[in-house]
Amino acid sequence: LGLPKMLGQFIFLGSTKSRSIRILRTNLLSLGITDGPLRELSQLANFARNPKARFAAAMELALWYLRLKEETSYLTALSWLEQASACSSNSNALAKITTIKLLCLYGVGRQDVGIQYYETFVSNDTPTPDLILARSNLDSSPEERVSWINKMLESYCIEPIDLLPREGVSSYDRLTCSLNMPKVVDGPKVSVLLAAFNAAETLPTALRSLQQQTWANLEIIVIDDCSPSQDTVRAAERFSAHDDRIKIVRMPQNCGAYVCRNEGLDLATGEFVTIHD
Repeated sequence: LGLPKMLGQFIFLGSTKSRSIRILRTNLLSLGITDGPLRELSQLANFARNPKARFAAAMELALWYLRLKEETSYLTALSWLEQASACSSNSNALAKITTIKLLCLYGVGRQDVGIQYYETFVSNDTPTPDLILARSNLDSSPEERVSWINKMLESYCIEPIDLLPREGVSSYDRLTCSLNMPKVVDGPKVSVLLAAFNAAETLPTALRSLQQQTWANLEIIVIDDCSPSQDTVRAAERFSAHDDRIKIVRMPQNCGAYVCRNEGLDLATGEFVTIHD
């Protein structure tokens, strides 16, 4: 269940209340202080004179309880969203409220109610990309969810995704781009370090995603962190046999991902180096 980045920001005021809410959010999300900030946000949401301050505080509380990902916290978040709705009726605010409602209703297994909320919103307004993405959670089949995700991607002029027809694997491992994008053959070499341990089942998806990058000048270094069996190395070898960009290194003893990446860094010949997990 993903939380769109923009939903973390609900500061509308250039006032002391705005700064206060920003500080309270920092205390909650960065400093691990909860009781005091939650109490103060509740005070603001209930008693602040400015309706924008009440709205912002109620939204912060809704987001906090959404992040807890428990049935009771989802219900608490929904109650704060109702309070936020009473403070603002503009289109942007309603889109944010509806987006969080859909995520909460998904969390408590009420997809049917979430779909009704979505239909009510779109009957009066154009859905935002965040709202479309939240709507994708409410369908049961991967194919239906992908169709909603593609509507969101279309909003940003990003190519659609698709699912490979592979039985018995997760939807994540079936993901692919639905278009054959032209390869970029000119440009500096990029070394990609991929540390792996007991990863025979997940390594193929990681390597396939790298092979499908449009940037063709890659050096892919798989560093096996002394996995107990040969399965991880064999999985990598199946790819390297058909792609000479893939190199395989086997650590003599288990050292952890950071040491593996340092080993790969010593071997990298690219002008740029990055990692892929």
